[in-house]
Amino acid sequence: MRNFVPVASTMMHLSEQGITIIVTPIVFVLTAPLSVNE
Repeated sequence: MRNFVPVASTMMHLSEQGITIIVTPIVFVLTAPLSVNE
């Protein structure tokens, strides 16, 4: 879950532009396999 911190900060920056709703599901899809592998 070390990837989560940069992901969270990135989502915060994107949320300022209102893109969080679009990015959040994509982020979970990309990070879920990584978390399972670790």
